[in-house]
Amino acid sequence: MKDEEFCGLVEIRDYDEYIELLEAVRPFTSYIAIVQPDGYDPDDIVMLEADACMESVSRYLTNKWPGTRTRGMRAQLHMYKASREFFEWLKDGEAFFYNVQDEYGCDLVESTDFGIDDIVFLDREQEVMMYTTTHEGLIYINEELI
Repeated sequence: MKDEEFCGLVEIRDYDEYIELLEAVRPFTSYIAIVQPDGYDPDDIVMLEADACMESVSRYLTNKWPGTRTRGMRAQLHMYKASREFFEWLKDGEAFFYNVQDEYGCDLVESTDFGIDDIVFLDREQEVMMYTTTHEGLIYINEELI
């Protein structure tokens, strides 16, 4: 996976913005990487769906993926060939997270059933098109797509 050198930060304030992002990145996505930052959890709903409808390319422990660098090698990265079925599953569920504000106007991340997995959308050369740092409520997208 090549390092990203692009990226504009975007927010997801509602479901429609989430769908717009998925529709913008879908035509350019050949691979999807899912990172479980706290290690492999086979019962994770994202992993269950990914394993059911996408072809696995590789799985390995890592301490670095787009947007994140950690100590140790606890995170599990799962690389898949993207599928229409997985995109449909993403569209049918809640957003990765929502960017909201509290009563004082401070930014917050509202978690969803998606959990804390990070997800990376890559083109056929494995260049990053979009990625999340889910627990922080961050999405970066190739500026050419927005």
